Amino acid sequence: MEIQKPRRTRASAHQTDGRRIRILGWVQAGLSFEEIGRLEHLSRERVRQIVRDSFTIREEDRQLDQRRLNEVRLEPAMRLAAKAIIECKLEGVDRLLKVIAAMEKYGHPKGNRVYDENARAKLLAKLNMNAERLFPNSVKTLENDPAAPANL
Repeated sequence: MEIQKPRRTRASAHQTDGRRIRILGWVQAGLSFEEIGRLEHLSRERVRQIVRDSFTIREEDRQLDQRRLNEVRLEPAMRLAAKAIIECKLEGVDRLLKVIAAMEKYGHPKGNRVYDENARAKLLAKLNMNAERLFPNSVKTLENDPAAPANL
């Protein structure tokens, strides 16, 4: 009769991340890979792999960090443009479109999107259509207003 070994359950992502943090703490404290392996019930080679992978920065992570940095950098401009739109200042729409274009230009980790020449006009038309649907009286008032900007 053969004795079956108990099946080990697979560690969750949270448990794996906790183990990685403990291992890095022990490395920083000066323990050898063999000592850490004994404490974590891992081989010396597996501990070495975990440490190596923890210090390797992947290209996808670098691109994602760059995108987040650009979003944080452009966020105040986005807020100002949105505030201008809320205050019914129509120049805020143009500013918002420029900020969105900058976010699109710098933001894609997989590369820049290619826009056709009419993309800005299409977006502005879509915004105008939504504005007419949401605020029908104000858009008609602005169309008859001689002080309104001519780019709408």
